[in-house]
Amino acid sequence: MKVLTANTARDFRAWADNSRALWGVDVVSDDDTFAVVADASGVAWRIEDVELVQFAVEVAAGRQLWAWDAATTGRLLTAWTGVRLPQLCDAATLHTSLRADGGFGHPTDADADASACARLVAELARTTPEEERGLARQNVRAQQLWDAAAARGYRVNTALLAQLRAQIAQERSEGIARFGLDLTADSDEVRRWVAAQGIELAAADGRASLSHKKFHLAEVPDHARDAWAAFCELRAASSPEGKLTEVAGAVREGRVFPTIRAVGARTGRMSISGPALQNLPSRMHSLRPLLLADTGMTLVACDLDHVEPSIAAALSGDPGLLAAVAPGEDVYLELASRIWGECVGQGDERRGVAKVAFLAQLYGQSTGELAADLRVSVVTAQSVVTGLRREYPILMEWLDELRSAHRAGRRVLTGHGRECARYGVPVHAIANHVIQGTAADEFKAATIRVHESLAACGIPDGLWLPVHDELVVQVEVGREADAMEALREGMTSDFRGVTLSGTPTVLGPSWGKA
Repeated sequence: MKVLTANTARDFRAWADNSRALWGVDVVSDDDTFAVVADASGVAWRIEDVELVQFAVEVAAGRQLWAWDAATTGRLLTAWTGVRLPQLCDAATLHTSLRADGGFGHPTDADADASACARLVAELARTTPEEERGLARQNVRAQQLWDAAAARGYRVNTALLAQLRAQIAQERSEGIARFGLDLTADSDEVRRWVAAQGIELAAADGRASLSHKKFHLAEVPDHARDAWAAFCELRAASSPEGKLTEVAGAVREGRVFPTIRAVGARTGRMSISGPALQNLPSRMHSLRPLLLADTGMTLVACDLDHVEPSIAAALSGDPGLLAAVAPGEDVYLELASRIWGECVGQGDERRGVAKVAFLAQLYGQSTGELAADLRVSVVTAQSVVTGLRREYPILMEWLDELRSAHRAGRRVLTGHGRECARYGVPVHAIANHVIQGTAADEFKAATIRVHESLAACGIPDGLWLPVHDELVVQVEVGREADAMEALREGMTSDFRGVTLSGTPTVLGPSWGKA
């Protein structure tokens, strides 16, 4: 490995002029911090001097710079030298975008060093069809944008965080004083207490389940109803504790700095960790108010409407479903009306039943699982499924064909031509991978459009948080109209003749109402 010094700077520039336009970058932070740049041929330069790092960055202008973990490499480089590389691309995102069965983490044929990173990127570019490369570049660009947002961090309402944790501790203490044990724990002692009240809990893994999802199956005698109500209330009140602890453990100087992955799941969906902000509760015991806009800023959000049925309609071509997802229609009311053969209006519980049953078909859920989710008999659940299959035969045929193809080991593609994983995906789940993967591609394209629109009107750092099909942006107070227009236009697209869109909403100074 060559070393960049004042004496070798001319040689470095000559190498740069003659090398390929693609470099791998690595930063090693140990006893001695240094950077490495390399090309795919294996020529590498070690840089130990901060001023020479700045020189190398100037020489690298116009070149593709790749790191296996761009966020970490960029963070180490900035901490060491103050230099920022916003153009640094994430090779892990490229790899997971193009190799559906390559797993997550390092590919088996490459280490994290700069030379191997450059070779990996060059090989993927050489062996991948252009259409797939285009989707991969989209993922890499989305990763760059979200790396920047995560590096800025998210302001936390630490006073509210402390208040909520203290409230749970107080309620637990009162529960112990009343019942003589901690009923919020997942323990056999709690199971024995429940049994002593004469209450029979649903079984899971060979023993009584303490999951709230099974509570509706519990058999509660009349004399134990007050105790059961208190038990359920205590456990519901303590349910946010794990998430509160996770957030509290991640706070640094009043902010959290999560890792956001543009390709965080095998479906192609995004993920957030450290802490997992995307699953902060939004309804009962909402924790979203914990996240605050920066001072003088406000949050504006747009959530795409009924994405799964819209994409399923576009991919299957089912005429009944295409009509149901048309702009202005309530797709789940239309589904319910067709299943039951009569007009179903807003507020009718059958709308919710139709929604759960429809999504269960896309996810490959069994009739028994559907019955448990709906809290109805298997016979009733089967009648709803029969109605769906009767009213949407082309959709059901498409779902069956996908599962047959996956079972036979044939390639299954998303709506944009990206291959779904062949291994480790159950047959019943492949349709969900196709739909979620297509939705992920659409969402990331929309994210880039919104960013570009905001940047064009002087808001270069407007992206704030991605949450499944919801995009939240942050702008100065008074610029809400600009944000709403960027979201309205950027998150509207035509996918095979089906309109995907949402309605922007001004959230205000926090992600949710306190």
